[in-house]
Amino acid sequence: MSRLGGNAVVVQTTDERFQIGRVVQQTLNLCKENFGIFALLTVIFSCVPDAIFALIGLGMDIDPDDTAAVIRGVPGENAVTGLLAIPLYIGLIRAAHAAWNGTKLSLSQSLEGAGRLFPGMLGMNILIGLGVILGLILLVVPGVFLAMMWSIAGPLKVLEGRAATEAMSRSAALTKNNRWAILGVYLIYTLICIAAAVVIAIPAIIVTFLTGGAAAPLFDVVAVPIMSGVAIALFAVGSAVIYRELVQIKEGGQVGDVAAVFS
Repeated sequence: MSRLGGNAVVVQTTDERFQIGRVVQQTLNLCKENFGIFALLTVIFSCVPDAIFALIGLGMDIDPDDTAAVIRGVPGENAVTGLLAIPLYIGLIRAAHAAWNGTKLSLSQSLEGAGRLFPGMLGMNILIGLGVILGLILLVVPGVFLAMMWSIAGPLKVLEGRAATEAMSRSAALTKNNRWAILGVYLIYTLICIAAAVVIAIPAIIVTFLTGGAAAPLFDVVAVPIMSGVAIALFAVGSAVIYRELVQIKEGGQVGDVAAVFS
């Protein structure tokens, strides 16, 4: 069982099993109690860049039916948003971890050491991405299996200062015998994101209808970036919760102070 006590998350693990419901509840509690810093990081590194790219697309007046023109703009946008996702992920993981220990981090504190971690995170993301893509191409299931096996490599890199391959190896060891349960957690996160997307989309659709379509760009510039940001934040914080849960049930200890990684 776990609960939020004041500024700290008090963890009381009653058994050694990975419980999907407990992990999801802990994730939602963390997001609720630390909404301010999570939202600030997400707006800066995800929502604003996505909105800017949407505005650029509107300014270029690209015909959505012109597939070639649309595709030409994708690589550059994906490269920028992908790179910005790394400091966002680092900041969210650090802030979530600190919250577990009863500490509220500022924006600068959340991003402390991000520059040093950036190259290693980028390299590790590329390795994991290539492995998962190869697995998906081969038979889908291997790709999903690999994604779950390496699902906490990010928190291991950020919170324990592991090298990329070491983080991937330790992630494989910690997730062993729990990978399908972890998949269940991520499926629930996906359903939550879909529900959030519906809630976010409704006001934009209503405004667009009331303005006779004049406010249609509002959907791409405001609603879509928020939807994307919510998904990124939830999955990042969720991976930190999964990491901590696995360390506690498999190693029986508390996760150490992350400050040592950045000293």
